[in-house]
Amino acid sequence: MKFIIQFLLLTVSTPLFSYILPSEICDEPTQYYCTNPYKIPAFQFYIAPEVYHVHRKRTGGAKQDGYNYGVRLGYDKIQRSKLYYGFDALYAKGPLKGKGISGDTVKSNFTDISVEGRFGYALGIRSSFNPLLTPFIGIGKFEERNHFTHPKATPIHFNTSYFYGTAGFLSRVQLTTRFYLGLNFKVKYPYEARCRVSNDPQNNNSKQNITEKIQYRAELPLTYQLSTKSDHIFLSFVPFYEFRKYGYQPNFPCDFLETTLNIYGIQLKIMYCL
Repeated sequence: MKFIIQFLLLTVSTPLFSYILPSEICDEPTQYYCTNPYKIPAFQFYIAPEVYHVHRKRTGGAKQDGYNYGVRLGYDKIQRSKLYYGFDALYAKGPLKGKGISGDTVKSNFTDISVEGRFGYALGIRSSFNPLLTPFIGIGKFEERNHFTHPKATPIHFNTSYFYGTAGFLSRVQLTTRFYLGLNFKVKYPYEARCRVSNDPQNNNSKQNITEKIQYRAELPLTYQLSTKSDHIFLSFVPFYEFRKYGYQPNFPCDFLETTLNIYGIQLKIMYCL
């Protein structure tokens, strides 16, 4: 939290630390500040392969962990002092292994699927750092599948899905002509979360209610412009952390047990900008 506050203070107070850029990269070198001509264009299309480690824990002692591999596709329109809008979609899948409540070894195929839309307003300052802070709100749909496989005797399928509201911010500052540092943060609040239980030979298919809990995600993108002669292609290396929690809820024939997921990952975003 201290780092987030310091970063935001830097973003909104950049004019206090502005300096005169060399004339070869400034349109108006006699000004106290000038806008770097190599700033990221407003319209950004991207494809982003990502890999992340999932640590999943349920009440009663069941634990699983493993890696998910996927890709995120998206679009953002970010321009200083203009309305912001963006969307993205994710598909990722990987194997999890661990121990069940009784201590037996369990394996499963774990899948994340999401679609999200956002809109907000980009707050920026004309300066050598080109700082940009973009608060936003949005809505999305999320589905998490955990399908158990052998050696578990009953390979049950759990499909957790919900709509959600989200709020947060995107931010960045320009460190050099070609490097940018950002900090993105958002919270999500699920709405009418349900877990569909199927493939259980001892019970009919059923749906479990879930107590909704606040979730959040933080990203630290480092973005690089490939060439000063072209402002269309950018690469962004994005470490991230995501926290998910689903609360306990009585159900029939089985209660939904509190489940917590801690996710650490990296994303390589390939951006084409207009």
